[in-house]
Amino acid sequence: MEKDKLKIVEICWLDAQLQMLDSLRHYTEIDDFCKEVYCSIVGYLIKETEKVYVLAKEIWDDGSVKYIHIIPKCLVKNIIELKEKKGVKDGMGL
Repeated sequence: MEKDKLKIVEICWLDAQLQMLDSLRHYTEIDDFCKEVYCSIVGYLIKETEKVYVLAKEIWDDGSVKYIHIIPKCLVKNIIELKEKKGVKDGMGL
């Protein structure tokens, strides 16, 4: 896997939620917690299938990857390919 040939993308998707309430609540109060939450991530697009995008936050010189995110396409709001690598010095960072 050659890092220079991979796309760097930002993906925004609708995320599932877990509400950790500090006390018991009546089920009629659930509307207070039922809001859509969108998340976004920037990473190397290491794989794309019919159903998912797979991003890695880190890629090592030997092809090893770390911090993998698997995002179902059905939840994706948008995906943007980042063309310019700003702030890159001596091959370090995005």
